[in-house]
Amino acid sequence: MKQSIRRISLFGLILLIGLVAYLETEFSTFDENVKVARPVSGFETNEDMPSLENILDNSEQVDGYLVETYQEYEVYRNKNGMITKTVPTGNFSSLRYKINQE
Repeated sequence: MKQSIRRISLFGLILLIGLVAYLETEFSTFDENVKVARPVSGFETNEDMPSLENILDNSEQVDGYLVETYQEYEVYRNKNGMITKTVPTGNFSSLRYKINQE
């Protein structure tokens, strides 16, 4: 019984010495000059960053349906929220609604 306690104690001591020796090596260094990333607020607007908006381009009736065609634009705004520039992207999307005929 005493023999097994000595072996366990010796194994634990060797394990502890190995752990301390590893922590003292160059593989476990901490760099204090690392920059920490900070979250960016979504409320800040930048004139260089456009938002994509779909603007109604055409609306017509086809075979009992109302078809609306939208064109996508890059919309640039200033810090006050006023539109400074719009650039069409060339992307179109359509919505089709059934017209109830009574």
